[in-house]
Amino acid sequence: AQLNIQVTKGSASAIPVAVVPFGSSLAVNQDSDVAGIIRNDLAKSGQIRSITNLPASPTSPSTVDVGQFRSAGADFVVVGTASQASGNYVAEFALVDTAKGTTLLQNRITVPSNQPRKLGHAISDLVYERLTGQKSSFASRLAYVQQSGSSYALVVADSDGFNPNFVLNSNEPILSPSWAPDGRRLAYVSYENRRPEIFVQDVFNGSRQVIANNSGVNTSPAWSPDGSRIAMTLSPNGNSEIYVYDMNSAGISRITRNKAIDSEPAWSSDGSALYFTSDRGGSPGIYRVSARGGKASRVVGSAQSVDVSPRGDKIAYAAGSGSNMRLVVANANGGGANTIGNGPADDTPSFSPDGSLVVYAVRSGSSGHLVVASVDGKVQQKLSSSSGLVKDPAWSPK
Repeated sequence: AQLNIQVTKGSASAIPVAVVPFGSSLAVNQDSDVAGIIRNDLAKSGQIRSITNLPASPTSPSTVDVGQFRSAGADFVVVGTASQASGNYVAEFALVDTAKGTTLLQNRITVPSNQPRKLGHAISDLVYERLTGQKSSFASRLAYVQQSGSSYALVVADSDGFNPNFVLNSNEPILSPSWAPDGRRLAYVSYENRRPEIFVQDVFNGSRQVIANNSGVNTSPAWSPDGSRIAMTLSPNGNSEIYVYDMNSAGISRITRNKAIDSEPAWSSDGSALYFTSDRGGSPGIYRVSARGGKASRVVGSAQSVDVSPRGDKIAYAAGSGSNMRLVVANANGGGANTIGNGPADDTPSFSPDGSLVVYAVRSGSSGHLVVASVDGKVQQKLSSSSGLVKDPAWSPK
């Protein structure tokens, strides 16, 4: 069930970096190979390429022969050691500039021993930010739905596809996972009782509760930025509208009031407004309304399935109609639209916690995979599974 990741588009100016095997007292496997995890993370970013012909194996910055590595084509070198102590995994690492012969970054990272891959991801985050000036999301997680025939699973995995954890298995559809800001709870839709119901589940201990099981539609849950509310689509009166559920009081407030179908809510980054899909203009488009309700304004037409960047400056949505949908990233007001998806049917975007990437689903006939792309579309990677199609991705908070 592990996701397979393939870089399909990378930066022509990718930075050449040598990641040297760490000096380690650990039994090396796919979880404890710190250098291997870093190498894969950086390569999959599309912004950094790994040097494979390593001239030496230093483990500290003082033992790096910068001339050797520069001759091998490396602009930078990552070295370090890994060990286990007091129930934790510990790594000491450094990033060396081969042109200047200086150490740009040196640090010590500690993670619990039951999360060994987190060690490599944490180092990757630091190295990537130092080299590109941009935040990264290597240490975050993805939730997604995996379908194989009539079987469905809600899965949570590391951002590199490793460590898949099956949160729920069902012979009925599972839809629309949405992370709480605490990174611990997921809201999602399950048809396990032969009708759509919205659940909130703790991904660590498995406890869960039903928060919406009205007659009609109960779909598209979306957590507010502060975790106190969940926006959703309900149809208690026969027409789909946007509602907000209060996690503290269990009260429900109706937000939209229109004869059209309103669905797929997404919160603005400050929690003051909701974006949603509506066909009130004659065909599906993206609208925005105050989180307290009131008059909605159209943001963009011929579009659906919107998500808002955590930075609040961008929105991502599927533009087009029918089976011809392309993923678009635009400014929060709908301007500056940039088509980054290749279709044929792009859907359900979700921004990374730093806002630099967006993951979305691509459907082609009976097959489906995920794509992770930079918001400018210049870097892209394909995430697929040999165990069925994957869809409805949701990127965790950091």
